[in-house]
Amino acid sequence: MLLRRGLSYAEVARRLGVSHRSTIARVVYGHYILPEVRDGIAGLLGVPTERLWPNDRAA
Repeated sequence: MLLRRGLSYAEVARRLGVSHRSTIARVVYGHYILPEVRDGIAGLLGVPTERLWPNDRAA
C-alpha cells in the first residue's frame, strides 16, 4: 500500500519523525510492535490500524 501511494520507508520515517527507515520496515513486517508507528502508518494511508495488522495486538 505504501508503494502504491508513492511512500517509501524513508518518506514515512521522515513524516512520522522516526530516525531510521529500517524501523518502519520492521514495523511493517511485524518484527517490531510500535503502536504509535503503526497508527502513523495507518493514518498516512487513511485506513484503520486493524486493517493493516488484523491479527496483532500491541502488548
